[in-house]
Amino acid sequence: MMGKLTAQYTAGLFDGEGSVSIVVRNYRKDNRPFYSLAIQLTNTHYGIVESLKETWSGHVYSEHHKNRQRMYYKWMLLGKNGLSFLEAVLPFSIIKQRQVNIGIEFISTILPKIGSRGARTNEMHQNQTKLREELMALNEKY
Repeated sequence: MMGKLTAQYTAGLFDGEGSVSIVVRNYRKDNRPFYSLAIQLTNTHYGIVESLKETWSGHVYSEHHKNRQRMYYKWMLLGKNGLSFLEAVLPFSIIKQRQVNIGIEFISTILPKIGSRGARTNEMHQNQTKLREELMALNEKY
């Protein structure tokens, strides 16, 4: 294991290998999607993703790519658990700075309502949808 990682190193790694997404977790009774934040970084070096988990928490998954011989490892943080990570890497992020900002903004729309999912207003849902669409457009570029 490599030990804990600095925010500066992590931001550089994340700029090249990471992503911020807003995913649909399920649909509510009113047929509106329930959104959640997903932060992930994929790499073929197990030690680096395990160090991400040690430093920032989250989960590590291993997968075998269909067209390659090598295993790769995916580190993931979901929901509000990603806030401290995003805030830490933001000052050092270059390529993914806007995505990191959108992730922080998205979390700010859900933090007051954690534990009371039914209390989300139409305005909150529309804002989350807008953030998701902007993030999807940015992620297509990279």
